[in-house]
Parts: sequence; C-alpha cells; structure tokens
Amino acid sequence: MVEINITSNDLILGVSGKNHPLPIYRESGVPVALSTDDEGVSRIEPATPCTRESLGADKPSSSCAAFLKSSDKAQQQWKLERRFRLWESAH
Repeated sequence: MVEINITSNDLILGVSGKNHPLPIYRESGVPVALSTDDEGVSRIEPATPCTRESLGADKPSSSCAAFLKSSDKAQQQWKLERRFRLWESAH
C-alpha cells in the first residue's frame, strides 16, 4: 500500500494535478491510503487567537497567550515554531 499526503505533495513537493501519481497508482491497481499531515508538519492553520502573531514569538498577545495556556499541544507547537525560527535565522 502507498500512503499519499495530497496536501504535502502539493505544498512541499509541488506535485499536483496531472503531475500527481495518484491516478497512475489507481490505474495500476496499487492500493493507496489517503492521509494528511499534522498541522505542525506543514506549519499551517494557526488557531484563531494566534493568527496575527509571529508564530513562536517570545511575547504573544494576551489572547494568544491565553489560548496557549489552555492547550498542551499548542504550547508544544509554539515552542517548535520558535526553534524553527531560530534555526532558519541561522541558516
């Protein structure tokens, strides 16, 4: 079975439309599973209270900070975004 992340193929690899291998796999009888990446992988879909923030910023707005306090997952994602920003600024 081939797992296909359609959005990732498009956003990360630039493979979409006629260039996407999904139709070829299906025509050839290859079993496929459609899946999606977690938002953190593609760095998309910030929560509404944080949409205007620089993701991973040292001092998020009060509404974003309140949201981050309410979600362990959001806190971990914010820390990851911070590490991404630091790494990207060094490279």
